[in-house]
Amino acid sequence: MQDPSALVLLLVAALAVALVVVAVLSWSLRRARAVADHQREMARTNEAAAAREQARQVAARDRTARAVAGEKDAAALLVSAGYEVLARQVAGSWTVYADGEPRTFRLRADYLVSRGGRRLVAEVKTGRLAPDLAHGATRRQLLEYGAAFDVDGVLLVDADRETITRVEVDVFVARRAPQRGLAYRVVLVVAAVSFGAGVLAGVAMRR
Repeated sequence: MQDPSALVLLLVAALAVALVVVAVLSWSLRRARAVADHQREMARTNEAAAAREQARQVAARDRTARAVAGEKDAAALLVSAGYEVLARQVAGSWTVYADGEPRTFRLRADYLVSRGGRRLVAEVKTGRLAPDLAHGATRRQLLEYGAAFDVDGVLLVDADRETITRVEVDVFVARRAPQRGLAYRVVLVVAAVSFGAGVLAGVAMRR
């Protein structure tokens, strides 16, 4: 007859093995679920990123197409406003000096036009921000055009709203301002010296 204590030990050992097997299987199942959840999350993230990139590309193509169409529409708008279109995609350049070394930058304007004997470059913009002079990039571009082209002015054409704005920049304001300040200081100095001389002359006369 088998020893009862040995049987108990055998049952305990079998139960322990079963518990270990269950624990391992449970951990493996949780691990597999975690991996599957991570893969699904990564798939959703990748799909969302792909959708955003596709939307960005579509929007970029739409903007490009609208810009091309707007540039074509702008020609008719300029002509209807009395401008003669002399050239399209006009190349220009301007040079700045960095530590005394010249650096030349090349750029291209949409149109060269004339009216009343005056030549101007026209830049065509579409969209919500670009045609607005409050948009810094647009202002800087128009300033560059004024420096790069030998023309009498710059036109900002809003192809969407069908408006033409003539932009003039007084580039000499900043240069004149210090001169006005210097002249003002000179006048103050002269007035002070004259006043002092008058006071001294009065004192001398009293003596």
